[in-house]
Order: sequence, then C-alpha cells, then structure tokens
Amino acid sequence: MFVRKKIDYYPITIIVLIFAIDLLVFFLSPSWILTLFWGFTSIYIKGFTCSLNHHHQHYKFFSEKWANRIIEFVMGLQTGVVGELWVLHHTLGHHKNYLDQTKDESGWQKENGETMNVLEYTFHVGNTTYAR
Repeated sequence: MFVRKKIDYYPITIIVLIFAIDLLVFFLSPSWILTLFWGFTSIYIKGFTCSLNHHHQHYKFFSEKWANRIIEFVMGLQTGVVGELWVLHHTLGHHKNYLDQTKDESGWQKENGETMNVLEYTFHVGNTTYAR
C-alpha cells in the first residue's frame, strides 16, 4: 500500500472509524437527540484527533499527496482545523513560541517547568485544544 510506515495504520484507522460513526449518526440517526448527544460527546474524542493531525503534519501518513489531502480533509471535518490552518497554528504559533510556554499553542511543559511525558502531553492538548 502507500502508507509510509505500518504503525500509521493505527491513527488512520482511528480517524476513519470516527468519521464513519459521524456519517452513520448523521445519515441514519432515528432521533435528533441521539445526533445531538453524539455531537457533544464526540467533541472530546475529536480533540484527541488533533494529536494525530499533529503527527501527520510532521510526517505525512501516505506517500501519495492526494491521499494525504483526503485524510487532512477528514481530520479537518473532525477538528475544524484543516491542513493550511496547521501552518498558522503550529508553525507560527508553536514553533515560533515553543521556548515561551506562556505563548506556545501546544505547550509541552508542566507549570513547574518539567517536560510532560507523551501521555500527559496528549491528554493536555486533547483537553485544551478547543479552548485555545
């Protein structure tokens, strides 16, 4: 296939499954209450898609440009952040300010100055993504 590394099948699968649930709920939901419930519940779940989008922006999942654009579009529908916005947020907001954690869009230090581990960082970004 045209996935660069086998491990990338995991995030791709997660992204596609969330998207499939979105489509199923949107098109087949018997009640607007279920749709509303999924909408509010999935906001939290989709916040974690941002960390997958972050990985994708540093190292593209696919070797084919068109496939990367499709997965970026799907992640954009899930998070509200399309690939072009990552340039603004990540390159100009994070990479420019990563040494000043008070301005960094993807802060990686705890308040006491220690570096977060991978799980702490993932949960921190997932929990604060939409607020920022």
